[in-house]
Amino acid sequence: MLKKYLFLFVLLLMTTQTCAAASDKPSIDSIQTLIEQGDVSAALLKMQQMVNDDPKNYQAWFLLGVNQAERGAFDDAIKSFNHVIALQPTLAEPHNNLAVIYNEMGNYRAAVDALEKSLALKPDYLTAQENIGDLYVKLAADAYRKVLAKDQNAALQQRYQRLLKVHADVPVAAVEPIVHQSDKKKVNMTPSRANTAKRVKSEPVVIKHTAMLTQFKKEVLSAVEAWRVAWGNKNLPAYFAAYSEDFKYGDRFASFAKWKAYKIWVIQKREFIKVDIEHVVVTVFAENVIKVQFLQHFRSDTYNNDDNKEMLFKKGTDGWKIIYEASV
Repeated sequence: MLKKYLFLFVLLLMTTQTCAAASDKPSIDSIQTLIEQGDVSAALLKMQQMVNDDPKNYQAWFLLGVNQAERGAFDDAIKSFNHVIALQPTLAEPHNNLAVIYNEMGNYRAAVDALEKSLALKPDYLTAQENIGDLYVKLAADAYRKVLAKDQNAALQQRYQRLLKVHADVPVAAVEPIVHQSDKKKVNMTPSRANTAKRVKSEPVVIKHTAMLTQFKKEVLSAVEAWRVAWGNKNLPAYFAAYSEDFKYGDRFASFAKWKAYKIWVIQKREFIKVDIEHVVVTVFAENVIKVQFLQHFRSDTYNNDDNKEMLFKKGTDGWKIIYEASV
């Protein structure tokens, strides 16, 4: 995956729908107010009520899809955005949002297909053009990595490393909500679960004590293994024990507790989880911070993925804990 999750910025400019219905019925504006106040549960209920009362309200379907995607309910979000497409077949933006979801699900080909449809509808859509370029880089890196796993070609390795440099510079983004024409300020409800934009400097620290580094590596590798086993066993207490309270959970979540609730949901919904790692590289990143990079093989009943992963572990009074993680 990208060093930071690929975001497809979707700015859907629509006029506010005139509401001639009774005052007790929800409106787009009232739902957005609830979201801004942080009452997402109430907003979701009103969105569902809106689409039930008026199945042709494409704005309500769009907003519902955005919030379903934010909660990780990707199958439901796909259905919502497909409703938007059926009701407004000339809109390019819902195809962009579908691409975001497919990317999150690891279905990069489907993400590219969605972007191509978006560009067919709106050829001068610069955001979609940029994003499809990012995905092509991503697919190229995956293809190179598969070849290099079987053939350590020096020339190809150089091209792969250059591509990774481009790959690492891809910006962070996310599904965005409806923005009315009267709004001058861009609304961003779901920035990113990878708030790694303010990444820690990547320059390695000079190692002065080899024995200490050896011990640190041993301890961190034990922490990685404990995290891997806990995840595979769906042992939630042990899994969350691997993370520091200072873990960078990203702008997508309002708090560590919100991130934790999301992880509980995605782990518990799997019938089984199997996680294997290989090609582990451990380096010093900063004082009391160790960086671990590896190739991760994730398997479950609903989702499979092979991904290069990077983690930062910080040493505290209770041992080495994860303070940052991302796919690279």
